[in-house]
Amino acid sequence: MQRPGFITAFAFAALAGGAAVLAGCTHDMRSAKANDGMGLHFNNAGGAATLAFGPANADATGLVLQCQSGSRQVDVSDIARTKGDRTLVLISGKARDALPARIDNAMGMPTLWARTAIDTPALQAFRQTGVIRVGGGAGGYSLTADRVELAGVEQFFRACDRAA
Repeated sequence: MQRPGFITAFAFAALAGGAAVLAGCTHDMRSAKANDGMGLHFNNAGGAATLAFGPANADATGLVLQCQSGSRQVDVSDIARTKGDRTLVLISGKARDALPARIDNAMGMPTLWARTAIDTPALQAFRQTGVIRVGGGAGGYSLTADRVELAGVEQFFRACDRAA
Protein backbone atom coordinates (compact mmCIF):
# COMPACT_ATOMS: atom_id res chain seq x y z
CA MET A 1 0.00 0.00 0.00
CA GLN A 2 1.35 3.43 -0.92
CA ARG A 3 1.51 6.19 1.64
CA PRO A 4 -0.54 9.36 0.87
CA GLY A 5 2.61 11.48 1.33
CA PHE A 6 4.38 9.57 -1.43
CA ILE A 7 1.46 9.99 -3.83
CA THR A 8 1.25 13.72 -3.12
CA ALA A 9 5.01 14.15 -3.57
CA PHE A 10 4.97 12.11 -6.79
CA ALA A 11 2.05 14.10 -8.23
CA PHE A 12 3.72 17.40 -7.32
CA ALA A 13 7.01 16.29 -8.92
CA ALA A 14 5.21 15.23 -12.10
CA LEU A 15 3.33 18.53 -12.33
CA ALA A 16 6.43 20.59 -11.60
CA GLY A 17 8.35 18.63 -14.22
CA GLY A 18 5.66 19.29 -16.82
CA ALA A 19 5.69 23.00 -16.01
CA ALA A 20 9.49 23.09 -16.26
CA VAL A 21 9.36 21.44 -19.67
CA LEU A 22 6.86 24.06 -20.83
CA ALA A 23 8.78 26.98 -19.37
CA GLY A 24 12.06 26.13 -21.08
CA CYS A 25 10.85 24.69 -24.35
CA THR A 26 11.79 26.29 -27.66
CA HIS A 27 10.51 23.72 -30.14
CA ASP A 28 7.35 22.06 -31.41
CA MET A 29 5.73 20.16 -28.55
CA ARG A 30 4.54 17.27 -30.79
CA SER A 31 7.48 15.04 -29.77
CA ALA A 32 6.91 15.69 -26.07
CA LYS A 33 3.21 14.84 -26.41
CA ALA A 34 3.95 11.37 -27.73
CA ASN A 35 6.13 10.57 -24.73
CA ASP A 36 4.36 12.02 -21.72
CA GLY A 37 0.66 12.54 -22.45
CA MET A 38 0.98 16.26 -23.08
CA GLY A 39 -1.75 17.61 -25.31
CA LEU A 40 -4.48 20.17 -25.94
CA HIS A 41 -7.44 19.35 -23.72
CA PHE A 42 -10.93 20.87 -24.11
CA ASN A 43 -13.36 21.12 -21.21
CA ASN A 44 -16.77 22.77 -21.12
CA ALA A 45 -18.32 22.72 -17.67
CA GLY A 46 -20.64 25.11 -15.88
CA GLY A 47 -20.83 27.61 -18.73
CA ALA A 48 -17.06 28.02 -18.90
CA ALA A 49 -14.99 26.58 -21.74
CA THR A 50 -11.29 25.81 -21.37
CA LEU A 51 -8.64 24.72 -23.85
CA ALA A 52 -5.39 23.91 -22.04
CA PHE A 53 -2.04 22.50 -23.11
CA GLY A 54 -0.43 20.10 -20.66
CA PRO A 55 -1.01 16.69 -19.12
CA ALA A 56 -4.66 15.59 -19.04
CA ASN A 57 -6.51 16.64 -15.86
CA ALA A 58 -3.53 18.48 -14.39
CA ASP A 59 -3.01 21.96 -13.02
CA ALA A 60 0.49 22.27 -14.49
CA THR A 61 -0.17 23.62 -17.93
CA GLY A 62 1.30 25.89 -20.54
CA LEU A 63 -1.09 27.84 -22.72
CA VAL A 64 -4.62 28.07 -21.33
CA LEU A 65 -7.56 29.67 -23.13
CA GLN A 66 -10.74 30.23 -21.10
CA CYS A 67 -14.08 31.91 -21.79
CA GLN A 68 -17.62 32.12 -20.55
CA SER A 69 -20.02 30.63 -23.11
CA GLY A 70 -21.11 33.27 -25.59
CA SER A 71 -18.86 36.00 -24.16
CA ARG A 72 -16.62 36.30 -27.25
CA GLN A 73 -13.86 37.23 -24.76
CA VAL A 74 -10.92 34.89 -24.08
CA ASP A 75 -8.69 34.86 -21.02
CA VAL A 76 -5.23 33.70 -22.12
CA SER A 77 -2.54 32.53 -19.71
CA ASP A 78 0.92 31.03 -19.99
CA ILE A 79 4.02 30.62 -17.85
CA ALA A 80 6.17 33.77 -17.77
CA ARG A 81 9.67 33.09 -19.08
CA THR A 82 11.42 36.13 -17.63
CA LYS A 83 10.67 38.55 -14.80
CA GLY A 84 10.19 41.36 -17.30
CA ASP A 85 7.49 39.60 -19.34
CA ARG A 86 4.44 41.82 -19.68
CA THR A 87 3.28 40.72 -23.12
CA LEU A 88 1.76 37.41 -24.16
CA VAL A 89 2.55 36.78 -27.84
CA LEU A 90 0.46 34.40 -29.94
CA ILE A 91 1.48 33.62 -33.53
CA SER A 92 -0.37 31.43 -36.00
CA GLY A 93 0.59 31.46 -39.65
CA LYS A 94 1.25 35.09 -40.56
CA ALA A 95 -1.02 36.41 -37.80
CA ARG A 96 0.53 37.79 -34.61
CA ASP A 97 -1.20 39.06 -31.47
CA ALA A 98 0.85 40.83 -28.78
CA LEU A 99 -1.44 40.94 -25.76
CA PRO A 100 -0.70 43.25 -22.82
CA ALA A 101 -0.58 40.96 -19.80
CA ARG A 102 -0.42 41.11 -16.03
CA ILE A 103 1.77 38.75 -14.06
CA ASP A 104 0.43 36.61 -11.23
CA ASN A 105 2.35 34.33 -8.86
CA ALA A 106 -0.70 32.69 -7.24
CA MET A 107 -0.09 29.33 -8.96
CA GLY A 108 3.45 29.09 -7.61
CA MET A 109 5.07 30.10 -10.90
CA PRO A 110 4.93 33.51 -12.54
CA THR A 111 2.01 33.36 -14.95
CA LEU A 112 1.01 35.89 -17.59
CA TRP A 113 -2.71 36.65 -17.92
CA ALA A 114 -4.37 38.61 -20.73
CA ARG A 115 -7.91 39.12 -22.00
CA THR A 116 -8.73 39.52 -25.67
CA ALA A 117 -11.53 39.16 -28.19
CA ILE A 118 -12.15 35.74 -29.71
CA ASP A 119 -11.68 37.10 -33.22
CA THR A 120 -8.08 38.34 -33.00
CA PRO A 121 -6.05 37.33 -36.08
CA ALA A 122 -3.79 34.78 -34.32
CA LEU A 123 -6.67 33.10 -32.47
CA GLN A 124 -8.72 32.84 -35.67
CA ALA A 125 -5.72 31.39 -37.55
CA PHE A 126 -5.24 28.91 -34.68
CA ARG A 127 -8.93 27.96 -34.96
CA GLN A 128 -8.50 27.22 -38.66
CA THR A 129 -5.11 25.48 -38.60
CA GLY A 130 -4.62 24.08 -35.09
CA VAL A 131 -1.10 25.56 -35.06
CA ILE A 132 0.01 28.28 -32.65
CA ARG A 133 3.30 29.62 -31.34
CA VAL A 134 3.31 30.97 -27.79
CA GLY A 135 5.95 33.57 -26.90
CA GLY A 136 7.84 35.84 -29.22
CA GLY A 137 11.52 35.42 -28.60
CA ALA A 138 13.61 33.01 -26.58
CA GLY A 139 11.67 30.44 -24.63
CA GLY A 140 8.62 30.26 -26.85
CA TYR A 141 7.08 27.02 -28.04
CA SER A 142 4.79 25.82 -30.81
CA LEU A 143 1.71 23.65 -30.52
CA THR A 144 0.24 21.62 -33.36
CA ALA A 145 -3.15 20.06 -32.69
CA ASP A 146 -3.69 16.56 -33.99
CA ARG A 147 -7.03 15.62 -35.57
CA VAL A 148 -8.74 14.85 -32.25
CA GLU A 149 -7.35 18.00 -30.59
CA LEU A 150 -8.41 20.12 -33.57
CA ALA A 151 -12.02 19.07 -32.88
CA GLY A 152 -11.54 20.33 -29.30
CA VAL A 153 -10.13 23.62 -30.61
CA GLU A 154 -13.25 24.09 -32.73
CA GLN A 155 -15.52 23.16 -29.80
CA PHE A 156 -13.77 25.77 -27.67
CA PHE A 157 -14.31 28.55 -30.21
CA ARG A 158 -17.94 27.54 -30.76
CA ALA A 159 -18.58 27.63 -27.01
CA CYS A 160 -17.06 31.11 -26.74
CA ASP A 161 -19.03 32.29 -29.77
CA ARG A 162 -22.48 31.43 -28.50
CA ALA A 163 -24.30 31.30 -25.20
CA ALA A 164 -25.02 27.88 -23.71
